[in-house]
Parts: sequence; structure tokens; C-alpha cells
Amino acid sequence: MRHPVNLCFLSPLLGITLIALLAGLSIAAETEDPIKICGEITENTTWKTSQSPIIVTCPSTVTAGVALTIEPGVQIRFKKASRKGRPGMLIDGQLIAKGTEGKPIIFTSDARKPFQGDWSSIRFTKSSIPTQFDAKGNYVGGSIFEFAVIEMGGGAGKMGVIEVRDTALLLNNVVIHKNAASGVRVKNASVTILNSLLQSNSNSQAFGSGVLAHSATVTIKNTDIIDNHVAGQGAGVFAHDSTVSVADVRFMGNRSDANGGGLFVTDSTLDVTRVVFDQNETVGRGGALYAARSTVTVEDSSFTANETLFLAFGHGEVQGRGPVKVRGGAAYFRDAVVTIGGTAFAKNKADMECGALGSEGTKLVIYNSAFLDNWAKESGSAMCIDSSQPGSLISSTTIAGNISTHSDYPSTVFMQNGPLLQISNNNFFVGPKEVAFRNLTHLKLKAHQNWWGTTDENTLRSSVVGGSLTMPSAENITFVPIKQAPVEIPELKLPPRNGGAS
Repeated sequence: MRHPVNLCFLSPLLGITLIALLAGLSIAAETEDPIKICGEITENTTWKTSQSPIIVTCPSTVTAGVALTIEPGVQIRFKKASRKGRPGMLIDGQLIAKGTEGKPIIFTSDARKPFQGDWSSIRFTKSSIPTQFDAKGNYVGGSIFEFAVIEMGGGAGKMGVIEVRDTALLLNNVVIHKNAASGVRVKNASVTILNSLLQSNSNSQAFGSGVLAHSATVTIKNTDIIDNHVAGQGAGVFAHDSTVSVADVRFMGNRSDANGGGLFVTDSTLDVTRVVFDQNETVGRGGALYAARSTVTVEDSSFTANETLFLAFGHGEVQGRGPVKVRGGAAYFRDAVVTIGGTAFAKNKADMECGALGSEGTKLVIYNSAFLDNWAKESGSAMCIDSSQPGSLISSTTIAGNISTHSDYPSTVFMQNGPLLQISNNNFFVGPKEVAFRNLTHLKLKAHQNWWGTTDENTLRSSVVGGSLTMPSAENITFVPIKQAPVEIPELKLPPRNGGAS
């Protein structure tokens, strides 16, 4: 699943010469006697390019009311450790770190052989000067990172290499990579991430290696979130009790050891627009996306080659709930309100059930979308939908080429608990060894006005619409009247897989 990043995929808006940044740190000129920083900065200060590198030798603070300005091209290097603790920075005042495309600012380790976690974090507190925007959303003042690289941090038990609490921060054209903690941690605060890259960060404390948010507002645009790994939930982004907006973003190759390989939200509002979820994986539920008790909108996006993996020991036992089936190769929703439009689910895999999507206790509305060539080892090659809430509906959607390999019950859509949703005005194409629906409830599934590739009612009843190979029956499924021609579905406007941040 892991793969190297092709840097030509990244947005030209990133601006930074990424090959130079990620291959070596020799951009800023070194002085013979570098400046060393330790303790408090108590007056307005500018770190100049001519002074680079700046060596931070102990935990240091920009005090309240004081501005630290860093010129383009400066390197800030943190000592690995000292008798006073692992170096980092506390911003009680203001940090203005604005590099340029040709001269980024670099925050890194001063170790001869740098390693993730060599230094701790840069933390913005309640007294720091928040980022300020004008009516059009343009930066006009306050703390900012722009054209910067932050790497090798996250040590000393810190959960975020950039920590933002009770304030607001803008990160624009920033690379946050190779940290032993979440790239950005936000609590009771607001963070905007634009035109950036969050890659190869790893949080061993179980949450959000790219972004970790609690009671926060998080806006992410034109950004790649790639190859992050977490021991628990949401390797790319984890959010609780938050408002999260992601647009023109790629989640690729992220891995969770619990739920939500790319993105995990609970008790939140989530808006997803023109987002690519590709090759994310989890050993729990929701290979790319997991949402519980949240309001979720997904528009004009794609889920491709995401996966849920079954481990022999059963992850549910770790959570103290007994064995839990892994479900939802691409997405899983629980007790949520979910609207999905103009979105494709293709070639996702589930080691157990629900090849592309699973939901329980959710109001689920899907329209103008497609489920193509997804796979499940057991039932529900495309979807598993349980305990649907009123208003749930699937319409104007193409469902084709999905395969489940259950020996007795191969099905495209699997339902084991009611209430049921309505499935109408779709195009279904079911393979010869599979049926469209497996309905284990005692309720009638309403599947009227769908196109099946045939109008032969007997054929549909006996071998296409419902039941299984051993029980070829559609007795608890009503599918008449039948569409006499394919449903006209608007062409999907999908984000480019090789350029989500564009």
C-alpha cells in the first residue's frame, strides 16, 4: 500500500521547490557563528537571512505582545535535547514566518543524523495574535506560516508539531512531514491550511497524524495528505466536535490501525468537495472515511482502491467489545446524516463486508453517483445499509461490476436490520453469480423504477433482484414497475486523481 510520492503530482500552487526541500536542507546559507536562542524573546525581533541558521537550544517563548518575524531563507534548527528539556517554541505573542517560493523557511532538527521527534513543537496559545483575514479571505495580519517546511518534530510526548489552542492560524504553501506527532493539532481554535503537503507523519498516541482537531474549525484547501500512519483513528485527519471543510484535497496512502484510514469525524459537521480518496486503508471500518454522529456532505469526489483489512486477532477485542467485523472499504457511517452527490466509488475492497460503503442508524441520501467494480469477501460488494433513518434514498446512481465472494450469499447491497431505505431510479448491472439485494429483515424493500438490463420480470425475480444462489427469491423485495430503459444520469465531474491539490 505504501508508495513514494511523485512530486510532479503536487500543485504548482505549492510554489516551493519541493524536490530541493525534501531531498536536502542546504538552501539557507550558514554563518560561521550561528545565533543561539534559549529562553524568552521579550522584544520585537527579526531573524535575518544573514544570521541563518538560528539554533534553538532549549524551550523558548515569544512573550505576549511581542512579534517574531523570520525572513525568507532562514533555517531554524532545534537541538535534539538539553538539560532544560527538548527544545521547541511557545508563541504567546506573534510569529510571522513568511518565506518565498525560492527561499522557504525551514524548521528542522540540528542533529547530525536527524530523526523524527528530535525536537518538540511550536505551540500557539490563547494570548498569541490570531491570523486575521479580510472579507475576501485574504491574509491581512496576525501569526502565519507561508512557504515553510516543518519536520523532525513531535518529540517529548507532544501530540502536534504545530499546536494551536484558543487562537487562529494560517498555514499557506507549507510542507509538514516526517514528524513523530500530528502535523497540526487544533483545540478550541481555528486553522486554515492552503496549498500544502502533510506527509509521513506518525502519531503513536492514536489520533490524526495529519491533523488532530477537538472543538475546532478546520479548513483545508488545495492540499495533499499522504502516507500518514496512526495507531488508532483517522490517519489523515481526526476531528471531534468540530467543523471541518476539505476542498480540492487528496488523501492518499494513509493507514489507520482502527477506523477511518484517511478521515475520521465524530460529533462534527463535515463538508467534502472535489476530494480524492485513493489507496487509504484501515483494519477497522471506513478505509478512507469514517463518520459517527455527524452531518456529512460529499460532493464531486472519488473513492478509489481504498481498503479495510481483517486481522486475525480481531480489532474489536482491543476495544473491549468482542470481535467486530471490518466493513466499508471506502466509507462507513454510524448514526449520521449523510448526503453524497456526484461521487464515484470504484475498486474499493473489504476483507469482510461492504466493499465500498457501510452505514448504520444513518439518514443516507445518495444521488448522481456510481459504485463500480468494488469487492467484498462476504456480502454487500457495493454497500451494506442497516437501520436506515427516514428520508434515506439511493437514486440516479449506476451500480455495476461489483463482486462479493460469499459462498452462499453473494450480494451487491446487503441489509440485515431495518428500517429500510428506498432504492429507485438507478441503473443496476449484476453479475451471473450475484444478486442485487440480500434483505434479511422482515420488511419489504422498495426498489421500484430501476433499470436492470432486462425487463423480464421472471428472470429478475428468480436470479437477479434478490435472494442468493441457495435461496433465489425476491419475496421481500418489490421491484415492479421496472424501468424500460436506462436512467439518464449526469456525467460525474470527478477531481483529477493525479492532482487533487490543483
